[in-house]
Amino acid sequence: MPALIAVVLLSLVFLAACDPQDAAQTPGDTADATGLQAILDEKKAQWAENATEQAKTLYDDGIAKVKATGVIDTMKQVGDQATEFTLPNAAGKDVALAELLNDGPVVVVFYRGAWCPYCNLTLAAWQDELETIRGLGGQLVAISPQLPDYSLTSQQNNELAFPVLSDVGNNVADAFGITTQVTPEIVKLWEGRIDLQAHNGDASAKLPLPATYLISPDGKIRFAHAHEDYRVRAEPADVIAKLRQLGEGK
Repeated sequence: MPALIAVVLLSLVFLAACDPQDAAQTPGDTADATGLQAILDEKKAQWAENATEQAKTLYDDGIAKVKATGVIDTMKQVGDQATEFTLPNAAGKDVALAELLNDGPVVVVFYRGAWCPYCNLTLAAWQDELETIRGLGGQLVAISPQLPDYSLTSQQNNELAFPVLSDVGNNVADAFGITTQVTPEIVKLWEGRIDLQAHNGDASAKLPLPATYLISPDGKIRFAHAHEDYRVRAEPADVIAKLRQLGEGK
């Protein structure tokens, strides 16, 4: 069973308990009825059927506050030089971007954590495309601010065959300009369900935007995607198309 299908089924089972963060639907940047965003939009709609108006208001407010920061405009963009990083994987082994780039382009997927079903669906979608990415000479890594034990949870639960790295303290996310602050109201809403301090090892309540980058061997960013709404993610097909162009020298 493809990883994405398996995670969709699991996500539906735990829909109400795991993710209180769904307000009105926001369309993805790619209108693909069979793509990742269509699956995420369906999940948003299912949750919204049962969400309280208070929860919807709090999340709409949180997304609006992220937008007001201008983070989408100030984050690293196409043409920028990617920040070098070395981070531990789920087994505690250091993984350096420079070493990965020695072997070809690298897709970097920032995600919020193992507790986020949208992230799990996204990681599963990338797993389903891993063979294609590698066939085009690319590599794939995912980064979250979680402690390595929780990165291991992400890797095991989603059956991921690519490195899942721990950016404890959001230092790399900060360098890419994608760190955001969870509002106190949402932190309170999460009480008893999502403990960011336990997952991330600090009390900052900061998370990265779920950003996606394609970095070429010279360290240049060739594809960049993020959205104020954490439920809107890059389509793997769009990144793969750009990866194919890189292989063709475009």
